[in-house]
Amino acid sequence: MNRHQSLSVAAFAVLLFAVAPAAAIQSGTHDGNGHPAVAWVIETNGTDHCNLGQTFTGSSATLVSGTVVLVSGSFASTLQSSFGSLFDNVWVNFDPENPFDCTKYEHVASIHVDPSFNSANLDFANLGALVLDATASVSPAALPVAGRLNGLPASQAYTAVAFGTDKGTNVLNLARRSEAASFRSLGPEVLDLRLTRNGQNAPCFQGFSDGGAAYVGSTSEVVGLNYDDGKGQCSRSGNFMRLDNQTARDFMSSLGVPLP
Repeated sequence: MNRHQSLSVAAFAVLLFAVAPAAAIQSGTHDGNGHPAVAWVIETNGTDHCNLGQTFTGSSATLVSGTVVLVSGSFASTLQSSFGSLFDNVWVNFDPENPFDCTKYEHVASIHVDPSFNSANLDFANLGALVLDATASVSPAALPVAGRLNGLPASQAYTAVAFGTDKGTNVLNLARRSEAASFRSLGPEVLDLRLTRNGQNAPCFQGFSDGGAAYVGSTSEVVGLNYDDGKGQCSRSGNFMRLDNQTARDFMSSLGVPLP
């Protein structure tokens, strides 16, 4: 990264702290190439995609087909209202350790929000999507069959994956993180999980995990998409929009995502 790009990222980091959303895997284990379908979303300034611009739009995201990347509905609706016709400056990066490496940005062609999403109720249809203008450089996560979570036992292990930082560091420490998680509860729309690792540096959901994924155990099957619950605190528990219910399946189908 040249000096101009480094300064842009540094300036972006200062702005980020002022407006970062609540909900990343803080102090999570570096994921490496364990879950390549989980990406980072970034907004750039005009046609120079190595100029990060002045608007914070950071979020995790999860690739579910060759070109469709899921994000929360609240994040996608913010992108739409903020950019309007300037949405052409949105990109994703699947690099697990260098999300600001502009040589690896993949371009977003369109932004979509589940038509049933309502910002007054974040626990229903809180789904959005970024459609790439070319097939992604990594393979998508596997999707569940309809009603998959209804058939899993309460003892089922999960893996939560999202971008995050270490406690006390800034956005320049951002990397894809993954942590073991256990079942807390299941509703018609929401899967509630709890991170299981304990200790002095135990992980928590805070900032940027919005759009991160809940995988079944150590598989490539993603069954939930994390969303910010608005509580604004570092929490061991996290809410995930179910991807196996009719709400999510209808939305993904409308975008041409192949469903099992």
